[in-house]
Amino acid sequence: DERRAMSPEQRLEPAAAAQWSAQQLLGLTLPAVLLARVQRSAGSLAYRVKWRGLYRERSWLELGLRVMRFGLGLQRHGFQAGDRLAIMGDACEPWLIADLACQCLGGISYGIYPTASVAEVLHQMKDGGACLFVAENQEYVDKLLAVADQLPQLRTIIACDSSAMFAYDDPRLIDFVQFCRADAATNVATDVEAHVAAKAAAGRLDPFASASGPLTDAIGTEPDSTTAATKAALDTAIVSQWLQHCEQQVKACDPAFIVYTSGTTGNPKGALISHGRHLAGTYNIVEHYPLLRQPGLRTVAYLPMCHVLGRDIAITLPLLCGLVPHYGESVDDLATTLFDVAPQVLFTVPRYLQKFASQLLIGVSNSTPIKRRVFDTALRFARRTVSQRWQAQSQSQSQSQPRTLGARYWLAYQVALRPALNKIGFDAIRLLICGGAPLPQETMTFWHMLGVNVCEIYGQTETAGAIISGQRSPFPRPGDVGEIATGIQCKLAAAHVGGNPIGIDSVDIAAEGEIYLAGEYRFDVYWQAPQASADSFDDGWLKTGDVGRFDERRLKLIDRVRDFMVTAGGKTLSPTAIENAVRASSYVAEVMVIGHARKYVSALIEIDYDAVVEWARGRGLVYSGFTSLAEHAEVQKLIYAEIDKANQQLARVEQIKAFRILPKALDPEQEGEPVTPTRKVKRGQMLERFGGLVESMYDARDEELLLLATAAPSR
Repeated sequence: DERRAMSPEQRLEPAAAAQWSAQQLLGLTLPAVLLARVQRSAGSLAYRVKWRGLYRERSWLELGLRVMRFGLGLQRHGFQAGDRLAIMGDACEPWLIADLACQCLGGISYGIYPTASVAEVLHQMKDGGACLFVAENQEYVDKLLAVADQLPQLRTIIACDSSAMFAYDDPRLIDFVQFCRADAATNVATDVEAHVAAKAAAGRLDPFASASGPLTDAIGTEPDSTTAATKAALDTAIVSQWLQHCEQQVKACDPAFIVYTSGTTGNPKGALISHGRHLAGTYNIVEHYPLLRQPGLRTVAYLPMCHVLGRDIAITLPLLCGLVPHYGESVDDLATTLFDVAPQVLFTVPRYLQKFASQLLIGVSNSTPIKRRVFDTALRFARRTVSQRWQAQSQSQSQSQPRTLGARYWLAYQVALRPALNKIGFDAIRLLICGGAPLPQETMTFWHMLGVNVCEIYGQTETAGAIISGQRSPFPRPGDVGEIATGIQCKLAAAHVGGNPIGIDSVDIAAEGEIYLAGEYRFDVYWQAPQASADSFDDGWLKTGDVGRFDERRLKLIDRVRDFMVTAGGKTLSPTAIENAVRASSYVAEVMVIGHARKYVSALIEIDYDAVVEWARGRGLVYSGFTSLAEHAEVQKLIYAEIDKANQQLARVEQIKAFRILPKALDPEQEGEPVTPTRKVKRGQMLERFGGLVESMYDARDEELLLLATAAPSR
């Protein structure tokens, strides 16, 4: 088993997971923390990266060397403190190296979502003002070159994988490996090893005397005459001195990077985040989940690193705790990566968690009849066990897990559930943290039934990498986002829609409101947007734009302030609550409900093409593509049944009375598409693009018929 063979975590010293404090980190910078890691844990495992089918280990010293090489390349190309570096691509090793090097030199990095359209690339390159652009491969180079003539500040384009690039003649273009190497013509030392060793011994090593001189060449070579121990000691001294110099030039209050928001209501805003606030903020995740302090915990880095959660997982948390990221060869092959790695801790977003559930269920449905029967029986035991666990938590008002789950559930887990988890690489997970968007309760319940400890967190780009709240307990009950995290001050303020206070039916208006935050864990300003920055605060409190309420000490999210709907009958509804009930379906990729100033609620549905294809194949349906499948009468019946299930969980006024399936998949890479690179729906643009479909659900002639035909009984 490759996963067992790739577990030399035993050699990772406990000291490698440095014991920081939030107060200490507020006064530190990224180069200071990286320096501490290199000095304390030089030979310990930092991360693994899959290359040509094999996972290769990188120590903290090796990471330090790679960061320094790239940093020296930046200096050779005139990069200075305050300059901006843009990176575009999926989670990969060059992303990590380029970002760290930029921050070490006092630069400001920012990522562009790999699914961004050409127009969005142009906007963020202009807004951020990057003078260097790092592209994972040819795809992202081509996106940039399409608009490069409109970017006068752009000096250099660095291609990490140029293997498929031919006949490119742009003088700004350079390969990642070449960028990290000094020009051979500048090699003025006849014996580089002796030159550097002599200076190190004399205490006069100065890597900044010449950015392209002997030191750079020494870093790029491995002389045979040097023993491994001597070379490691020499490399450690070189990297340490370089990082010490960087540490002296960068302050904790200096900007470290920009994270762009989703941009559901306009162009994305860039949240500028400083070193100290990000480091201390991210550490509150470790404080909330002490398991992360254990050394050698395997995880997978696959979320976009331009997202603050993706950055936390791949870059910052490994510096602060025992997390060991694994980079697969391609995010498109995530299923293989998860199976290879068998992560012990996994961070994800609801969309992926729903996709994983769909893959698992499709795999079961394609198995033999006896295996399907065994799995269904196991799920019945599992649902009963989960209910008993939640009941025990409520009765004791403690979040501790019952000592025994029952012999039948244990047998069901060993015989049916664990083998199913093994096939998708989830059988070793000790903690699965889900954030980024509301998690449907049915989805969370399903994973709890399978024995996966899913906890939901709540955070925002503007909280600088910190979480606002999170569920702590093993197998917490769905429906809230847990207790407020360390270092976060929270209060509820009055929120209004159309001049009226927000209040959902049967909920006390005074008990809910917009979530306001205070404390050090926040962004500095929106980049080049002073008015938007000022509007984000109210008397020093950060306005989240989310409405919530407290159930005992646990925070429950209701919806975005701007998204609430007021029906023609005067009822205030939360579209997110309705949409989450529908998203629990494996056959629904996205849903947007309509109801503002309307007599009833309707919905636009994007089907999950892969899941519906498998369903259609099992029934022998004939179709010719996405549109043909979406319009098929049997698929319409399938989605009708899924919406009917969702309606049973909703109050009568919330129930969906009509729906339309979109004729095409939403593609964020297409120009003008009503979905962000993170696949968040742009509601205004959806109404414009699919206005005909929307109005067809409110045709006066069909209104009464729809109400009578589709209304589900009230709870």
